[in-house]
Amino acid sequence: MKVLFPDKKLAIVCFSWRGRREKMIELQLKMFKQKNILVVTKENWGPDKNKYPDFVIKEWTSYEHVAKALDEFDPDIVHAYVDNTVLAAISLKMKFPTVIDTHDCAELRGQEDISAKYVYGSDAPEIFSAQGMADFICQKYGERPYSIILNLPPEKWLDYERKPKLEGNNIVYFGGISKLEGKFGYRYYKEIFRHFIENGINVHIYPAQNGVKLDWPGCIWHETINGYPDIYTELSQYQVGFVGYNDIGNADRKILDYCKIAVPNKAFDYMMAGIPTLSYNLGEAEKYVRQWGVSVNNTADLPEAFYMAKSLKIDYSAWQKRFTIDRHLDELVTIYRLVLEKPNERRIPAKISLCMIVRDEEKNLPKCLESVKNFVDEKIVLDTGSSDNTREIARNMGAILHSEEWQGNFSYHRNRVIAQATHPWIMVMDADEYLPAMKPDQIRNIKIAINKMPTEITGLSVEINDVDPEGNLRLKQNGVRIFRAGSAHYQGIVHNEIVISGLVVPIDLKIIHTGYNDDSLEKKYIRSEKLLQKRIKDKPFDWDAWYYLANLYFEKGSIKEGMKCAKECFNHLPPGMRRHSDVTYFTLYYSMAMVYIDSAIKESDKSVKLYYIQEAIKYAQTGLSICKDDPDLNFAMTLIAAHLTVIYGEQYLANVNKEVEGWRYLLTTGGKYQHSVRSALMGAYHAIGNPEKAMGLIE
Repeated sequence: MKVLFPDKKLAIVCFSWRGRREKMIELQLKMFKQKNILVVTKENWGPDKNKYPDFVIKEWTSYEHVAKALDEFDPDIVHAYVDNTVLAAISLKMKFPTVIDTHDCAELRGQEDISAKYVYGSDAPEIFSAQGMADFICQKYGERPYSIILNLPPEKWLDYERKPKLEGNNIVYFGGISKLEGKFGYRYYKEIFRHFIENGINVHIYPAQNGVKLDWPGCIWHETINGYPDIYTELSQYQVGFVGYNDIGNADRKILDYCKIAVPNKAFDYMMAGIPTLSYNLGEAEKYVRQWGVSVNNTADLPEAFYMAKSLKIDYSAWQKRFTIDRHLDELVTIYRLVLEKPNERRIPAKISLCMIVRDEEKNLPKCLESVKNFVDEKIVLDTGSSDNTREIARNMGAILHSEEWQGNFSYHRNRVIAQATHPWIMVMDADEYLPAMKPDQIRNIKIAINKMPTEITGLSVEINDVDPEGNLRLKQNGVRIFRAGSAHYQGIVHNEIVISGLVVPIDLKIIHTGYNDDSLEKKYIRSEKLLQKRIKDKPFDWDAWYYLANLYFEKGSIKEGMKCAKECFNHLPPGMRRHSDVTYFTLYYSMAMVYIDSAIKESDKSVKLYYIQEAIKYAQTGLSICKDDPDLNFAMTLIAAHLTVIYGEQYLANVNKEVEGWRYLLTTGGKYQHSVRSALMGAYHAIGNPEKAMGLIE
């Protein structure tokens, strides 16, 4: 069958497939190929796979499943049914072109809907099942393009088998049933149906929910009917169909008022089944019912209204052909075209501004800027006082150049330069960094992936590879280098740390860092040491500055100075700041433990050696009391155990293992220390004359 949009993909997200969804699909199948349709429904509420064999059907039990299904299918349009506005919100947050189909509205029923403002505040076009719903949403959230598409069946369903009429007087109700208490009290029909039963009219009930049967005397309960047009076949045997809302002691008048502006499916279902409709307290839908039935608003009038409806002589075929969903095809096509004509944000590469601060970087800057020329859309360079050709290089390579005097604070200048960015995403790099070569398709795919990010994701972490002058990898680490404009700022005069509002996720991108030759390292040490010492002079109790200064000294090999600064850091930690996740100070426990272990290994005097080991144990165990699974500290304890074994024999190893079990943990996790742990323990067993156990540790 020829369709209107043969190359486009449609995703349908909803709670349940039944009802409006299985009617609307008949229009959608005139526009999309079956294989290009994804249906995402709650588990066990999906369409019949035998009826739609080429559909891609996904069932969800969590909202994460919905997001994953949409991301994998990557549709051109998402038709989001507002059984639940969260489903529409997921689609909008993921930047899918979305049509919102509102046939239910929690806010109109007086209920809280946490996603409503986001969904209805968007510019997504909408479909409503009733004019009253459209008026409410437009009045509260502003005008928007919309169409009214009633809950009508497709014309093809009119060809169904009719059953012979039952003898006697029979009225049927097909739909939701509820007890009086609770928010669905408007579906409590016991007292309404009593008026029929007391006047010799049989009441037949087909509940929408499987297995529901309430204690309503005189009512005849039937199994739930599943699927159209079988529903019409079953309903056709009755004389009259009932539709309406209970207003006798209803617990929530707001819900009842809401129901009266909705147009229930049942009014059309009975007409399609060829039986007159009797409505009670119906509201807006009465204008339809009066054309093929009887409408009343007083329970005392119900029995007489039944006999009036039963006596009606109506040519239902004329109404049936007029009231099919096929009449709305052009309106749905118009709505879909509105969406398709807009650029699909998920298929547009993100616009990225590169922001850098530089000084005397004529050697590094050309390679850096050349590497990003096809990745970023804007290059902004802030020079803080270069005396070489850095500024000229930046200008000649297409960068927007800004200059200002160095203020002795990296974060100050970093924040100044990111404020100049004009694109939605910002990338931060240093001049001694560059991107590895990438193919155009690879660059495009990464930038499209960035643009697809939901709005709550504001930061992107990349892999940073530190290499030595020969190109050998020294260290791999991850850091936030791309973020949404306006979502982040930097703090700290030396190690300018990013402070970001929102979620951070990793992306498949590498940055190569080359600033590790002896000359550049020495310059960095001198510069950073001066800045940190100044910061400590101004704020002697700044534990953060002590932390960074300790790490600087450890890194450059000034162990005594590093230990002194580490102890100052521990002394000045604010009360309560002792959790592993709180701050980076936690790594100092490992640094201090390793310093003492190294000192113990080098020390020949046994008493001094033991003192160093005791200090190492103190720092390692303090850290492990905060985070028992930290691999660095478990590794330190393993080295301590192995070294003490050499001195005291196997018994000490057993005691330490029993207490900490660090080596067992590390050997089972397959982490970065696995080889080192095996080597340390093997050496310990060999030293105490137990080669069998040493050999047992060989992989």
